Amino acid sequence: MTSYDNMPYTSNPFVLSSPGHLHTIGSLFRLDPPDYRTARVLEIGCASGGNITPLAYRYPQSEFFGIDLSKVQIKSGEAQIRALGLTNIRLKVLSLDELDERHGPFDYIICHGVFSWVTASLQNKIIELCSELLNPKGIAYISFNTFPGWTINRTIRDMMMFHVRGIEDSATKAEQARAILDFVVDGMREDDGPYARFLRTEALRLSEHEDSYLLHEYLEEQNNPLYFTQFMDMVRAHKLQYLSDAQFETMFVGNLPEDVGRRLGDLPDIVQTEQYIDFIRNRRFRRTLLCREDAPIERNLTPDDLTPFYISTKLEMPGTLKQAQLDDDSVQSFSIDDIDLNTDQPISKHAMYTLIQARGRPISFTALASDLAEKTGGSVSQTTTHLLYQLNLARLLLAGLIDIHSGGSDEPEQRSARPRASALVRHQARVSNQVTSLRHLPVKLIDMDRVLLTHLDGSRSEVDLAKLISDQIADGKLAMSNTGIDAISEDPSRPADLEHVIRQRLDLFFKIGLLES
Repeated sequence: MTSYDNMPYTSNPFVLSSPGHLHTIGSLFRLDPPDYRTARVLEIGCASGGNITPLAYRYPQSEFFGIDLSKVQIKSGEAQIRALGLTNIRLKVLSLDELDERHGPFDYIICHGVFSWVTASLQNKIIELCSELLNPKGIAYISFNTFPGWTINRTIRDMMMFHVRGIEDSATKAEQARAILDFVVDGMREDDGPYARFLRTEALRLSEHEDSYLLHEYLEEQNNPLYFTQFMDMVRAHKLQYLSDAQFETMFVGNLPEDVGRRLGDLPDIVQTEQYIDFIRNRRFRRTLLCREDAPIERNLTPDDLTPFYISTKLEMPGTLKQAQLDDDSVQSFSIDDIDLNTDQPISKHAMYTLIQARGRPISFTALASDLAEKTGGSVSQTTTHLLYQLNLARLLLAGLIDIHSGGSDEPEQRSARPRASALVRHQARVSNQVTSLRHLPVKLIDMDRVLLTHLDGSRSEVDLAKLISDQIADGKLAMSNTGIDAISEDPSRPADLEHVIRQRLDLFFKIGLLES
């Protein structure tokens, strides 16, 4: 039995590993990767299929194959596949040594959360398999812990491993690992130095994670981070090359101080550049994309290279913009985290407003340019030039303010009066408190969300759903504390209050991509 049989790891979707995302980055660098909608995809270390099963559901013409050593997790994943009636995905208990050319080739290979937790020989085997099984223009995704950032995390791992030595029970081991970290932090309560602040931050971060994360991230027998250059030495030995980081904006030296970015930009080797960026940012985790060494890559990108893609943004508006504010020369601010985009140009304001109103749903560049031309009274060519060179969408991409996509979305443009969640989401809501959105993101649910999503088959109105929730409360199947209703009224059974809360939840489902067209 593996440690993952004893304490299964939560099997999540990882959007940065999805074939659609890999296709987008490969296309941006003109690799001409295989169509992600009809691809053959391998996941090494698939757990119970939480990453590839939603993809198999969404892309029925693709073929997915996942391998893992945990019989418990594979069995769980197979049960979900049967429940959904999927025929384009297989999960199998298989070791790396048993995986060979008989199973390939593959257009995309995903290896998330595995590489650092195996021996050096198995790390080499993973890269060897990518070389042997990857199609000529295919892309491999490998994530791993990296130095220098993991240096201090290794100190935390070492103290935990020392304290839990001899403990076999997984729950007790996790409990004691947290206890020693809390003990050390408590012993430094009068210390406000960098090390003490880091330990306090990590203790808080780990308190928000389940025991399975702590056990498999910090307490596995193997945890072998590498410097990026060490990883790339292994890669090059197997005739593969670095394509990109999965989080594209992390590669851009323009996000560093100007003089530092200029000096890094003068380096002839992108691997050296990336290693220096890791030193500067104290990076501790990488999501690296690889392709064959003879695959063509064009890194000299121009603004016009964005025109084939779809655009989305996570930017937000402070308040509501009126039409007059979009059309005049007043400065408007759009923000995300601690980054602001300020502009007084009407086309730019209309563009960002349109993208924000789409709530993350990608809009094709051509459709965006055409829509803005109509709204601002200009020509499509003028609008296109403005987006590319005045608003400078390429710079916004490199700054992480917008995202690009190879294709559009299955999400509706407006919420239906009788909303529908996918069969995948309805099934996941029945068996778990987490579902996968159409954006391939995990979404945690409260109990009322689970009830609602289970019944969103397109046949029920808000009134019907209010009656459903009311009956669940009356029958004792749904606790009031898990509805959010008591915040509305002292009498939460009133239908008007129920409908109000349900409308809010449905609007949220619509906003985050849980509803189908």
